[in-house]
Amino acid sequence: MRCAHEIRGRSLMTAIRNHEDLIFWQLTEKLRERVFVFTARSEVARHEDFCDDIRRSARRAPAVISEGFYRFRPKDNANYVRMALGSIGETKNHLKEALKEKYLDEAEFRICWRLAVRATGAGNGYHAYLRSCPPDGPQSFYDPSMDRAKHRRRDMEVIEDIELGLDAGLSDLKPDSDE
Repeated sequence: MRCAHEIRGRSLMTAIRNHEDLIFWQLTEKLRERVFVFTARSEVARHEDFCDDIRRSARRAPAVISEGFYRFRPKDNANYVRMALGSIGETKNHLKEALKEKYLDEAEFRICWRLAVRATGAGNGYHAYLRSCPPDGPQSFYDPSMDRAKHRRRDMEVIEDIELGLDAGLSDLKPDSDE
């Protein structure tokens, strides 16, 4: 499978060899990690029902993305992507509750919210790609002559851009925004 990214005006084509290569999965995994950190604090952990709910929804998204990826058929995978998007939506709902109940502060909320919004965008793009594929899936793009180090560096640039973007521009993000 190949995935196209455009960073700073240049198009990057990278081979996706496992679910961890998907930006969609990476963003949901980062969101899951953040949720588990703030729900582990003693003042939040005592609200067991809330913690169980948000942890379950945050944990489900990356797991479902992984499961769908290994179905290898775009139509099957697309259904799992839709389920993961639903879990992200549920997590966003719990994040708003967490902010309202002061289980996390505004800055922490904005980082989690931004991850959820970016994951939703990545998931929608991945879903559109899967729906455009032939029923038996795309042809293999594996090319042993490919410069793997060059592609790994480009992949890392994408991740770095995402991570840098999490710290930049958060002040203009409103909690009710879907950007």
